[in-house]
Amino acid sequence: MIVDDNVVSIADQVALTGPSLKFGSLQPPSWLLRHRVTIPEQGASYVDRPELVRRCMLTEQRATLLVAPAGFGKTTLMADCCRRLVGKGTTVAWLSLDEQDKPTMLDTYLAFAFRLGGLDIDQVDTESPLPGPFPSTHLLLHALERHNAPCVIAFDELERLTDRDAVEVVNFLVKHSPACLRFVMSGREVPVGLDIAQLVLEGDSSVLTSRDLRFGRPEIARFFDLKLTRRELSAVAANSGGWPIALCIQRNSGGLEAEARVVRDIVESWLDSRFWRGFRPEDLELVLDVGLLEWIDAELLDEVFDEQDSMRRLEHMAPLEGMFEYVHDGSREVWRLHPLVRHHCATKRRRETPNRYRKVHRRIAQVLARRGETLLAVRHASEGSDPSLV
Repeated sequence: MIVDDNVVSIADQVALTGPSLKFGSLQPPSWLLRHRVTIPEQGASYVDRPELVRRCMLTEQRATLLVAPAGFGKTTLMADCCRRLVGKGTTVAWLSLDEQDKPTMLDTYLAFAFRLGGLDIDQVDTESPLPGPFPSTHLLLHALERHNAPCVIAFDELERLTDRDAVEVVNFLVKHSPACLRFVMSGREVPVGLDIAQLVLEGDSSVLTSRDLRFGRPEIARFFDLKLTRRELSAVAANSGGWPIALCIQRNSGGLEAEARVVRDIVESWLDSRFWRGFRPEDLELVLDVGLLEWIDAELLDEVFDEQDSMRRLEHMAPLEGMFEYVHDGSREVWRLHPLVRHHCATKRRRETPNRYRKVHRRIAQVLARRGETLLAVRHASEGSDPSLV
């Protein structure tokens, strides 16, 4: 086979050359990326969250899962916990996952991550191949048994593990790992086929979601160095909804003195580049439409979009988990999309699909008018350029 080294991908290189098992004192394969197996450094805006750190005592439980949408600080918290363990001399392997991960590549990266984490992985004679479909992971398991002391493997961006066969590499590690190995995984959702149910069901685990990772008022106050007045603290809490990324953007763009437009522009850029990743096209379209509503309930959604179970669709979108607030609106209990996300949806709709923007607003106006919500109906009719309802 003739291979052009200038165009071959990393995945192709692994497939062609096979995994490198000689990790002892030799250099790892050149295609391995060190940043993928390096624990991220602590950012300047980090705020210590001792209660969450206590719940993530990684060596004292078999598994720790952090599952939440983008911007909830999953990687930040996991990295903090890992750095603390490294400081105490614990062996910690870190691996950032990627959509391009194939079984052979992931198999090799696992051994590489543990090697850099300090685990002694002996050199193996490649003329005597190890049994099983994942030779590097098989070698790793033997090294873990010899190590026989608490150690941790941290998987970051779990949702990016999309190859079903690559998922089986992690399943193999989970199924055959010795008791000394602890797992911590963070991501927007658990990949299809990842078999970690037994770890969780055994009870020796901790699962943190957006509800746990959201900042409370005391933490928001500390995040702004205790410089907020009560009124300012209330405003920041309401506008951010305790969403860590929203607080970071607010503080890093100039704090309370920053122009609202500057903050919104930064949020828009972040949402476009990070938040929408993982949404199916049809789900994204629904969320952009829902963002035009001030509040929602199941009946309103079905009537506006003329379909059944729109609310159920939203509830099953993993990237949206934690992005809705349940509030009392007079005598009603309704849901509200996070204000920053809602503003972004409206802006994106108006800018990219103006006809759809007006059509949805007109439909909302008609439904609200029938419900007797005259003031809101007029507002939506105005946005929809419908003079018959204004």
